[in-house]
Amino acid sequence: MSRDGNTSEQNLALVSLSECGELYCGQSSSVAEVNTDGRGLPYFTGPEQWDGSRLHINKWTEHPKRIVPEGCIFITVKGAGVGKMFPGMAGAVGRDIYAYRVNEAVEFKYVYYAIKFTIEQIVAQAKGDIPGLSKNHILDHKILLPSIQQQRRVVAKIEELFSELDKCFESLKIAREQLKAYRQSFIKHAFEGKLTRGWRSVNSQTVEKLLADIQVEREIRKPKKAIRLKTGQHDPSLAPVVPEGWTTDHLGNLNVEVFDGPFGSHLKTADYVEAGIRVIRLENIGRGKFIDGKRSFVSEKKYQDIRKHTVVPGDIVFSSFVTEAIRSTLVPSHIPFAVNKADCFGIRFFGKTTNAKFVQLFLQSRNAFRQIEGMIHGVGRPRINTSQLKEVVVPICSPVEQARIVEMIDVLFSRIEAFDSAIENGFTQISTLRQSVLKRAFSGGLVPKDAADEPASVMLERIRAEQKEGESKKRRNSKNGKEAA
Repeated sequence: MSRDGNTSEQNLALVSLSECGELYCGQSSSVAEVNTDGRGLPYFTGPEQWDGSRLHINKWTEHPKRIVPEGCIFITVKGAGVGKMFPGMAGAVGRDIYAYRVNEAVEFKYVYYAIKFTIEQIVAQAKGDIPGLSKNHILDHKILLPSIQQQRRVVAKIEELFSELDKCFESLKIAREQLKAYRQSFIKHAFEGKLTRGWRSVNSQTVEKLLADIQVEREIRKPKKAIRLKTGQHDPSLAPVVPEGWTTDHLGNLNVEVFDGPFGSHLKTADYVEAGIRVIRLENIGRGKFIDGKRSFVSEKKYQDIRKHTVVPGDIVFSSFVTEAIRSTLVPSHIPFAVNKADCFGIRFFGKTTNAKFVQLFLQSRNAFRQIEGMIHGVGRPRINTSQLKEVVVPICSPVEQARIVEMIDVLFSRIEAFDSAIENGFTQISTLRQSVLKRAFSGGLVPKDAADEPASVMLERIRAEQKEGESKKRRNSKNGKEAA
């Protein structure tokens, strides 16, 4: 390799991004200068506007602070999304986005893939509590640049292979959606009594007996508070359709306690410690799953102040924020007790008439979601309260039949989980294969070279000459402008 980065024996040039393009550093408009009704230029502020296949325009500004041309690569340079990159478009960019414009003498997609393959090297340089990249982190980054003919061959091969991987990816997405549909169909059949129709034909219990048993349990536990709820304001047609021998009732009419976590100053950020009594947060509540990733704790002393918000294994924890689906799960057995944080409702059943898991599984059904959907209030953070949760109408059958349904659902769900795990492994393999394709591409092993190609060094010299001429023109224009003034 020569001192200027040329590797003529391989017809390659090791170049910095500053040598084959220019960088536009984003600058944000004020909140008041941004609109959502199409006035002005499209405004791009972060990777949330990229869905993996196209860039969504959902903001505009009539007061752009940094305008970028068509044909740029957008790179996220600040925050949790640092390093995320995607093809850009003409418009204005905020401070979290830098736009890199590739020189016309170079193949755009080749540079895009080259940066994508090595982006972790750039991200590793991000500094600060909120990770950030500087202009030089990007412009000083080096890539191997072959002849323009080889660049085009490499890009064509990458896209041919990526196209096949995209087909596999779409097939896996379809399979996952089919699993979700099958799961919902099975839940629907379960809570319509169809799965246990045969069992019920030889094992029956009257509706009157079911309701009487629940009421007796409630009165024994809280004789002065065993008041039944009146019919709620939501559409009664949304109540579950149940078979003969079953009935329905409001959740709050069962032998149950529904409670929220400590609000406001009762549990503050400063109260959290590195180890102690577990706190269950919204982040721990999945759709039928307990997500154990984020762990928060309070001291034993603090717990004594908020112990009335204790949840234990077998209790249901329910997210008050409801968007596309209900998030609820059982407190797992490996947590002996914990505190449920505000907006994480606790649902605790007493006695033997109601199986907590039976109700938790029902809460995963579309019927339960449709009931709660009509109760949601709040625009920015749609939620329900504990009183509304108690109004949800749930199916009721005998405790023995509840247990049987839970067992049948558990068996099926374990199989679905195995299939879903295989699908997730498939997604991981596709991601790995993409990186393997790029690795081969940028190590020279993806497509053969052609000795007749123009040397990369010639192309690079042409780019440098163009850049030098451009800089001279800017200086002349600047000088002429000053003299005219």
